[in-house]
Amino acid sequence: MPEFKTQLTGLQAIIAIVVLIIVVVVRVITLNDMTGDEELMQRIDTLLMDEYSPYVADKMRTAFDAGDASKIKATADSVTSTRVNIIAVKASYPILSFSLPKDVVVKVVFSLDDASETGEQRTIYYLFKRGVFGWQYQYITSSVSYYLNFK
Repeated sequence: MPEFKTQLTGLQAIIAIVVLIIVVVVRVITLNDMTGDEELMQRIDTLLMDEYSPYVADKMRTAFDAGDASKIKATADSVTSTRVNIIAVKASYPILSFSLPKDVVVKVVFSLDDASETGEQRTIYYLFKRGVFGWQYQYITSSVSYYLNFK
């Protein structure tokens, strides 16, 4: 495999740094707050509940296996009061795509709050296709694809 080496000096280095700064600034500016999009918020709420319902079921199963009635009641109260609290939703639209559908990476900051409201804050990244017919969920992705969504 051939090795590629380049050395930037003087004016070339300054131009490269300026271009890199411009790309980073444009990327950060284009991250949109999506909490006003009701269709997207409903899809995210459903995805989060689907994602964490097995966790809730495991909590109940563990309580039933213990056989302690007070523990079962306390766990049931906790499980039934657990709600998804969406704190922030931001979308990263592709910079270089001018047609539909677009691959949009959505960053969701949320917590699972029970009666004690002590849910820890978590972040998850989803890839959606945004097209004529609305939002279509694709899969869970990473923070790298959120910040580098240039497609």
